Amino acid sequence: MPSSKPLGKGLFELRIKRIRIIYIFIKKGFDALTPQYELKRAIIRKRLAKGMTQKDLAKKMHTRQSAISRLESGSYNPTFSFLQRVAKALDTTLTISL
Repeated sequence: MPSSKPLGKGLFELRIKRIRIIYIFIKKGFDALTPQYELKRAIIRKRLAKGMTQKDLAKKMHTRQSAISRLESGSYNPTFSFLQRVAKALDTTLTISL
């Protein structure tokens, strides 16, 4: 049966450091995905504001609904030209800032 002795100060501090390292690692990953998430969210918002389904957008772009689904779900990393076509089909402009 494991003992229920309190952790020594050194072991406790080690665990805290480990938690901080894990947090930093997770935050870096999350921060890296934020621009992709925002782009997909903006596309979905614009499409819905125009009252379009994925199928409607795909038809206007001369592509398949599955391509739009993959784009919006994040399983497809679009090319710049594909994003330009999305913007044109949604009657908007594609703006990139650094």
